[in-house]
Amino acid sequence: MATIGGIRAPLAVRTRWREKLSRYFPECAYVRCHPHGARLPARRWRGLGVSLRDKWYCSPRCLLPALERSILELLPAAETAFPHRRRVPIGLLLLQRGVINEDQLRQALALQQEHREGRLGDWLRRIGAASELDITRALAMQWGCPVFPLERDQGYRLCAGLMPLTLCQTHRFLPVFYSADRSLLYLAFTSGVDHAALYGIEQMLACRTLPCIVSESAYAVALADMENSSAPAPEAMIFDSMRDPFEIAHAACGFIQQLEAQSVQLARVGRSLWVRFLCHSGPRDLLFHFPAS
Repeated sequence: MATIGGIRAPLAVRTRWREKLSRYFPECAYVRCHPHGARLPARRWRGLGVSLRDKWYCSPRCLLPALERSILELLPAAETAFPHRRRVPIGLLLLQRGVINEDQLRQALALQQEHREGRLGDWLRRIGAASELDITRALAMQWGCPVFPLERDQGYRLCAGLMPLTLCQTHRFLPVFYSADRSLLYLAFTSGVDHAALYGIEQMLACRTLPCIVSESAYAVALADMENSSAPAPEAMIFDSMRDPFEIAHAACGFIQQLEAQSVQLARVGRSLWVRFLCHSGPRDLLFHFPAS
């Protein structure tokens, strides 16, 4: 019973003291945490332990069950969270805008069917029916988002530290604009918007994400520029063979101990699970790639 000078403190005073205690000496969120045989969970200084989803755990051992559950929740949701919506085919968009004629559309479709590869826009460019800018604008109309002038705006260099570059290379996107107050991020795509990736990055970086379209050539130049930048994107350790969620959780806990991380964040981005550790020396990333279904 909380008392002050031998007199029981009012409820409001006791509540404030409990809030202050929890703020600086949080209680481990793992329900079975009983260190050294104690009957109550560990309560330590916030600088120790590790946080996940706004919950504090006194050690990686106590974190492990929650980490396993979080990974299990993320893995099956990637393919079904954002179903594909029917969109006007890019050939019809170009035809309606007068960029191509019916004969050119039939020729490009026939070549695509004959070779059984490539996008229709690529075949239209090969036969000289449309330019890269025409295709880029039509893609933007198809997906209902703007064309970003990546050839003229090099703001993507300021986004280099946001995410591992290999994540951008794997999923064909690029952060191109980050607002000064860090509340808005524009993510550029070259062939279509991946809404699941937008959502995952939004959760990881705690900001609103908006899509835009850029040309393939501008994307390639910007990507090469970021690879050769003096302030490169953070490197990530990549795992292509690890599939089991429990194995992933154990591996992540091992890195938490090794890096002395204070917090861990998770996000599913396309076919990748992105794990970020927040450490005194800065963020460190793990990427677990999964095969296409």
